[in-house]
Amino acid sequence: MMLNITMLRDGPFSLNIDEATGKNDKKVLAFLASHYNRTLGKMVVSHVASVEVFRVNANSIFEEVERLIESNNIPWKNLV
Repeated sequence: MMLNITMLRDGPFSLNIDEATGKNDKKVLAFLASHYNRTLGKMVVSHVASVEVFRVNANSIFEEVERLIESNNIPWKNLV
């Protein structure tokens, strides 16, 4: 499902974050959002972003979440 980032600005959502390491040792964080889609009239899970990271720990994950939220002007209060 394609995500319209406006949906995350307009209402509550939760994030599911997963880390994967490929054969080439590249680490990727994938961000999925569970949110209500008014057009469909139901809860959906949408891919938000995937980013390459060099280190995976609590600090680096939080920095990526912070970058995602703030660069897209998503209110922190919407993240539940």
